Amino acid sequence: MNDKTSVYTRAARWIAQLSGRPVTFLLAVASIILWLVTGPIFGFSDTWQLVINTGTTIVTFLMVFLIQNTQNRDTTAMRRCTSFAARPGRTGRTRACRLRHPIRSPGRQGPGATGQGQARHRHARGHYRDCTA
Repeated sequence: MNDKTSVYTRAARWIAQLSGRPVTFLLAVASIILWLVTGPIFGFSDTWQLVINTGTTIVTFLMVFLIQNTQNRDTTAMRRCTSFAARPGRTGRTRACRLRHPIRSPGRQGPGATGQGQARHRHARGHYRDCTA
């Protein structure tokens, strides 16, 4: 990442990548199980219930901002790619503004049409398009 990227942007990207992993989901499930197991220890008190309510509220509140940040980045990237594709005479430098999914060839529709090996092959044949920001 370049030096101009803010701390918030770097943290948001890192957390977004981390939050989408299976191990993060398992950690969340383990936290809930731990909370359930401690219920009898604390007598299912109001404080015990407040712990899970507060925790889930804080995580949900922060995830709203993270999701919005991710959507803003995706929207900006798509606008750049779309505006470049609409320009006549696409010349100039290309930047890291690649479409994330391969463009399917007309005869290659349906499930399994873009496996990893095929995606690499398609990239070599130029089916991924770069665009200028």
